[in-house]
Amino acid sequence: TIQILTNNLSEAQYDESCGSLRIKDFEKRVGIGGEAYVYLVIGDDDNTYVAKLFKPPRSHYDEDIEDIAQKESGILSRIRHDNIAQVRGLLSMKDHAMCPTKGIILDYYPVCMSSLAHDSDPIEGVQKFLMLTQAQKIDVLGQVMAGVKALHDADIAHCDIKPRNIMLTSKDLAEAKVKIIDFGCARSLDDMMGTSKCSPLFVSRDMLLSQYEGVTSTGDSVEINRQALQAEDWWALGVTFFYLETGKYPVEFLEFNKKTDSHFCIPFKLASVEESNLLGDSRFEEVCDNPFIRMLSPLLEMDPGKRVVAVHASMM
Repeated sequence: TIQILTNNLSEAQYDESCGSLRIKDFEKRVGIGGEAYVYLVIGDDDNTYVAKLFKPPRSHYDEDIEDIAQKESGILSRIRHDNIAQVRGLLSMKDHAMCPTKGIILDYYPVCMSSLAHDSDPIEGVQKFLMLTQAQKIDVLGQVMAGVKALHDADIAHCDIKPRNIMLTSKDLAEAKVKIIDFGCARSLDDMMGTSKCSPLFVSRDMLLSQYEGVTSTGDSVEINRQALQAEDWWALGVTFFYLETGKYPVEFLEFNKKTDSHFCIPFKLASVEESNLLGDSRFEEVCDNPFIRMLSPLLEMDPGKRVVAVHASMM
């Protein structure tokens, strides 16, 4: 596969507006997602980068790879922030199946936040999140919040915040910077159409119920507006750090069995929370003595409007 890709490099065409970097060689495939293959590559400056090659659409319902690549590279080219990944190039070439594809070249980051979770395979030299000092945890959380806030200020909702989409620039967490990646699900805050593509584990109760039932948990019809999209990113961020700290998703405290319960059950588990804040539910009592979990309280407000206000207040 790598040999085929390397051979195809001679025919690759680059979009000069996205950067002058060129791929010299492919090292290995490091990931595969719903929309793209991810490779480690060597740039023409001999540094290591990541190339994300988008899969051809499987049906006429799928987005065109040209649109996907342009959207993601456009977002990344437009936002310059310390905590958001930067695009280094945009190219057209043939993938391992000899199909025309578009790809984006990104900086390489060695550590994924998902590898800091309790149940992840250990990586030499990388501490689990639970073992970090309180100051280190707050620093990591603050960096991700700053990146999400920069996206919102640029009228973009990420719509897929989770541990796998947050990277670290170094194994030494004392000096590592946090980088938000993967903008395949991102959308404008003015885009009121469509539904969340994020894992149900990271989507709020009202957003899920609105998709499955057409109403919120209070029975009101849902209005997907700018504030609702911002609120979804903040909720997903709260769930992300709750999971990294406790090793469980919030729904697992609500008698949710991830081995037997369908994802479609999740919104109804969350609907059982009657408190205004998720952590106010008595079933979370065992983790509420944890000072870091208490810091997540603004992110886990059940009401989307109050959530956005609480998060912005906590960042002042």
